[in-house]
Amino acid sequence: MIKRYYTLCKTCKTHHTLRITLGTDNYQEHKFNCTNCAEEICVSIEIDFNKRLSIGGLPKHMRFTEPYSNFKPLSNCEIAFQEGIIINLDPNFLISEELLHQDNIFPWMIEARKLEAFENLENKLLPAPFVNDVFDALGGVRNLKNKIIAVKKALKLKNKGQEKLAHQAIEEFNPTLAQ
Repeated sequence: MIKRYYTLCKTCKTHHTLRITLGTDNYQEHKFNCTNCAEEICVSIEIDFNKRLSIGGLPKHMRFTEPYSNFKPLSNCEIAFQEGIIINLDPNFLISEELLHQDNIFPWMIEARKLEAFENLENKLLPAPFVNDVFDALGGVRNLKNKIIAVKKALKLKNKGQEKLAHQAIEEFNPTLAQ
């Protein structure tokens, strides 16, 4: 899922249209340089994968949804209300130079096809009326970084003989894992 945001560089007043792929973590930050003055701009998105919104314009038999997202300008930019120079941003895939400023493209799909991730995708999607999430259908793991951090902490505690604290560390992150 790619979300579109309009921003204005605070330094030189250049408008940018950010096309940001929603990644796999609840929080993502993106830094890029203004296309005019080259000053760094930083934005973030908070994503709630449990709060789902319908994707408009799709046929009823295709019940895809998108997660709720909250966009925030962090430094050297503000929200704007007009189109600008396209900037494609993705938290999981590099975007080639020739695709960086192109509209209506999906760089993650191009890279995912190289990984054969779309092979037999139609067999992984459930028929209507189930809500499908392409990322889940591809076997993706959300918030993997946080899961690795929790497991690492639990292992360190266990290796120090702190079994109870290790169990608590896992339980805090995900109660079902601790059982």
